[in-house]
Amino acid sequence: MPELLVPSEGYPFIASAEAQWLAVETLFLCRSKKLKFERTYLGMLSYYYKAWAMADFDEGNSLNAKTHYNILDKTEELRHDIRNPSKIVLDVILNDVQPLRMVLEAVLQGQSKEEAKKTVSDSLQRLDTMRGDFLKDPEFKEDLPRALKQTGTDRLDGLWRKYADILHYVILWRAGYQHARLSNDLEPVQGEQQAVDFLRERFASQKRTNPIKMKEPLYLRFVRASA
Repeated sequence: MPELLVPSEGYPFIASAEAQWLAVETLFLCRSKKLKFERTYLGMLSYYYKAWAMADFDEGNSLNAKTHYNILDKTEELRHDIRNPSKIVLDVILNDVQPLRMVLEAVLQGQSKEEAKKTVSDSLQRLDTMRGDFLKDPEFKEDLPRALKQTGTDRLDGLWRKYADILHYVILWRAGYQHARLSNDLEPVQGEQQAVDFLRERFASQKRTNPIKMKEPLYLRFVRASA
């Protein structure tokens, strides 16, 4: 069972649940941009540490200043690799994860993968969907997101292949983190195996003329950070 060990518990500068969801979004980012997960995740964490350390400085805790400075100096290169992390993650969510999530939901509603890709491709081109909302926004009117520029089924098929072993995290992100963000009640990442089992059962449904083959899933294993 392929897995990535993810230190997410025991940090003073980020809650365990938030670190876990940060890891999920980092996984999406790495898959989209072909980045190495461990280095990218550490870089994302270092932004949280920097904000925490700056707050400590502002409170006048000079005893910690040298420690903070040394850690920030050592992690500067990691942050340099990921400029404006919130924007780059949002771009990946908007351009990759959301269209793929739409395809997945259509499949789970009973469509074949080919039918689902065609349904989503058509939807992304209609003005009564999010395309219309973006065209009304002066900020995006002349520069639509990639998901709305490249709406063909070939791109959607490419997204499926690219994220094939982490489709369960696409489902979990939609069901868990997005809701939690709105309610300000962030729960730990959970239910990976149930999501995998659900997808596997629906993909292999006897009602399908051509059952969908599921790639061996990759799991994030959350562990305590070493001292």
